[in-house]
Amino acid sequence: MSRISDFGASADPLQPRRGKVAARAESQAPFHSLHAGLVAIAPRLVGVILLAGAIQLLLGWIHH
Repeated sequence: MSRISDFGASADPLQPRRGKVAARAESQAPFHSLHAGLVAIAPRLVGVILLAGAIQLLLGWIHH
């Protein structure tokens, strides 16, 4: 019988237990995940905006 269909077999030991994951997900509000996502992309977003601004300035100076 395969491990997938054997309900008594334990899951991968490196993966967190479903109970812990569910409890952790319920304890955190959705705001925390949104905030964490924004914090994760903020440096890249600032870099892209600064690069786009620099390109706009250079193109403006070249065409003047």
